[in-house]
Amino acid sequence: MKKIYFIFLLAIIINLDIYSRSYRVNQIPNGNKFSCNSCHTNGGGTALNDFGNLVRKDFLVQEGSQFNVAWGPLLASLDADNDGVTNGQELQDPFGLFSFGQENPGNIDLVTSAGNPQSVPFTTL
Repeated sequence: MKKIYFIFLLAIIINLDIYSRSYRVNQIPNGNKFSCNSCHTNGGGTALNDFGNLVRKDFLVQEGSQFNVAWGPLLASLDADNDGVTNGQELQDPFGLFSFGQENPGNIDLVTSAGNPQSVPFTTL
C-alpha cells in the first residue's frame, strides 16, 4: 500500500513540476506584480486561476526540458476570466508584443489580474 501511495504522490509532484514554475513569472508582461498568483489562486503549486488554466491548456510550449508561456497577440487578445477586459489590457500589453527579457510594458500600478474576474482596470465615466 505504501508503494502505491508513493507512486501516486510522485505522479502529482511530476505533474506540478510541469505547470508550476517560478521562472514563468517573467514570461508574461508585468508578471512580477502578482508573482505566482498571476496563474495560481494562492501561490505556486496551488490550483490554477482562469488565466493559469488557459495558459496550461493552450499556451505552454516545450523548449528543451522546460515548458514556457507562449505570450503573444493571441493570448493577449483573449479574456481568460471573462470580465470584459482582455488579458493584454489587464497586463498592460494589449497587443501582445512583450517577450521574455524585455522591460515590462505600461504602468505596473495599472496592472490587474487576468485570472480574477473581480480584478478589472479602473475606468472613469
